[in-house]
Amino acid sequence: MKRILKRVFPQTIPVMAGYISLGIAFGLLLQSIGYGPLWAFLMSVFIYAGSTQFLAVELLVAGGLLPFDTTGIDFAMTALFVVLVVEQWKTHRNHLPAIAGFAVTIAALYIFGAERFLIPSLIVISVILMCMKGAIKPEESHK
Repeated sequence: MKRILKRVFPQTIPVMAGYISLGIAFGLLLQSIGYGPLWAFLMSVFIYAGSTQFLAVELLVAGGLLPFDTTGIDFAMTALFVVLVVEQWKTHRNHLPAIAGFAVTIAALYIFGAERFLIPSLIVISVILMCMKGAIKPEESHK
């Protein structure tokens, strides 16, 4: 078991670094609007969807429920997705999910504009990935 952990742990460091930095950013964001560490922990446990925690806060702000400055969230979200895409690209031979994500996002950005491209692109990417489910196999990893 120790041997396996020694071999696997170094491969998890890039993703772990992304999660740690985003976790800190999320905690600071919640603290800046008056919520304590317990709220950050609970949202992290119950909203197990990565960056959806930031999206939830952003949606609350957009609805006018939480008036605070969200400067920097776009950078943190971009950093998270860059880490995830690079890791996926390095560990899988099948690059179709990443290519589909890039293509759909660029098309949605062009069609819907910078203010409205996110939701349509996420919906289309989700549909494409569900359709490709049989073509994407975990055992295709080449690390």
